[in-house]
Amino acid sequence: METALAYIVDTLLFNLDKNHINGMVLVDYKKAFDMVDHGTLLCKLEAYKLDRNALLWFESYLTDRTQLVSFKVETSTVRSITAGVPQGSILGPLLFLLFINDLPLHVHTQLDMFADDTTLLTSSDCANVEELKNTLSSEVSNVNEWATNNKLPLNCSKTKTMLIDGLRLRKRLSNEGQKLEIELERSTLEQAENVKLLGLELDEELSFDIHIDSLCKKILKRISILNRIKAYLPRADRILYYSSLIKPLILYCSITWTSCCSHDNISKIFRLQKRARIILDAQQRHSTVDLVNTLG
Repeated sequence: METALAYIVDTLLFNLDKNHINGMVLVDYKKAFDMVDHGTLLCKLEAYKLDRNALLWFESYLTDRTQLVSFKVETSTVRSITAGVPQGSILGPLLFLLFINDLPLHVHTQLDMFADDTTLLTSSDCANVEELKNTLSSEVSNVNEWATNNKLPLNCSKTKTMLIDGLRLRKRLSNEGQKLEIELERSTLEQAENVKLLGLELDEELSFDIHIDSLCKKILKRISILNRIKAYLPRADRILYYSSLIKPLILYCSITWTSCCSHDNISKIFRLQKRARIILDAQQRHSTVDLVNTLG
C-alpha cells in the first residue's frame, strides 16, 4: 500500500510542479468481493492459460458453496452462493485481482489499483479545466462499461471525484473552474474536499492537515491508555505496547505524508512521540535523546 500511495502522491506533486492541476476519480464497486461472477472469472483464468485440471479445481472451489446466518437460537435458511470470492481466504484477494486485471486495457489515463480500490488520475494546465473534465468523464464511462460487462456494478453514490490544485494554483482558477462535474448514469458524482485512500487522508491542497489531525487523535488516545495501564505492565510489555499500537501509526506511509506536510505538523507528531517517555516513568526534565537511546 505504501508503494502505491507514494507513487500516486509523487505523481500529484510532479504535476503541480509543472503548473498542472490534478483530477481524480475514486471508484467504488458495489460489494466488490461478493459480486465476482464465477463464470466470467473462470473464463479469465482460462485466458491466462491455466490448464484443464487447474480450471476444474477452481470451479470446484467456487461452486456448490452455501451460507446461513445463526444468531442466538435462530438460524436462517441455507442459501446457495452464486457469486463472489470467499472472503477471509488466501485465494479470495488473488482471484479478485485476476478478475479486474484487464481493466487497464480499457482505460487511457493513469489507473492505480490496489485490491478493490481503483483510482483514475489525469492532469491538465489551469487553462484547460474543461479538457480535464472531459477526459475524466470519458474514462469513468469506460470503467463503467467494463464493470457492467463484467457484472461488477459501480456504486455511484460512493464513487467520488477530487480536484487537487494546491494552494498556489487554486488562486488562478475561477469558482466554476474548481468544480469537477462528472456524470455517471445520469447523476453527478460527488466532489470531495478530502478522501481517505488506502488509509491516507488526501486533501485538495496536499497539506495532509486532516491526516495529521486524525493521526494525532489516535496516537494521543493510545498513549493515554498506556499511561493508565503502565502500573500493571513491566517495561518489556510497555515497549511491546508502543511498538505494536503506537509506532505503526507513525510509520504508516510516513514516507508519503512527510514529503510535503508543514513543519508544524511534523512537530505535532514529534511532541506526541516524546510522550512515550512514560514507558520509563520519565519526567519532563529528562533528556529525550537519552531516553531514546535507553529504549533502543
